[in-house]
Amino acid sequence: MSREIAAAIRSESAPPADSLNQLLERQIAESRGRGGAPDVDRLLKIISAHYDRIDEERRGVVRSMQLMSDEAQALTREIREQTASHLQAILDNVKDAIVTVDSDAHIETFNPTGERIFGYAPEEAIGRPITLIIPADREAEERTILTRIRRGERIDHFETVRQRKDGSQVVVSITVSPVGVTRRSLR
Repeated sequence: MSREIAAAIRSESAPPADSLNQLLERQIAESRGRGGAPDVDRLLKIISAHYDRIDEERRGVVRSMQLMSDEAQALTREIREQTASHLQAILDNVKDAIVTVDSDAHIETFNPTGERIFGYAPEEAIGRPITLIIPADREAEERTILTRIRRGERIDHFETVRQRKDGSQVVVSITVSPVGVTRRSLR
C-alpha cells in the first residue's frame, strides 16, 4: 500500500483532492466508522467488492464476445453451405461438362454432364489424373495447357479430342480458366 493511501486511511482528514483517484476517495469515505476514522478491514472489503464487480463485468464481456464469435462462425458456415449448394445446383444442371483439377492435375470435380460425355461416375474420376480423359497422343497438349494455366493464363474455346471410359474419342470445345480456391488453383 502506498504511503499516501496508508496515511489517508490512518488520518481522519481527507487527502488532497488531486492526490487520489475519485473512486478510491469515495471508498475511503465509505469505510469511515462512527468516529470518522477509516476502517481498514471495511475499506479492503469495499475495494475487493469493487474488483469482484469489475471481474464479473469482464467475464460478461468475454462471454458476449464468445457468443458473437460463435454466431459469426455459424453464419459463415451457413453461407458457405448455401453457396456450395447453390454452386453445385448450377454445376449439376449446366449443359456443358465441367471438370476441375487441382494444381497437380488431379480431377477434383466432375459434373453430371461430364459423367454422360465421358462415361465415368464422379467416384471413378475424382482424385485421378486428368490424363484419364486425354488420349495418349494428346498428353503433350495437356502439359502445354497446364503450363499456361499455372502462369495464370485463360484459354478460350479451342477444339480438341478427349477420351471416354470405353476408349472411344469425342471432339470437344474447351475453355480453361485458372481459379484460386482456398490456396489451390483449379482448372
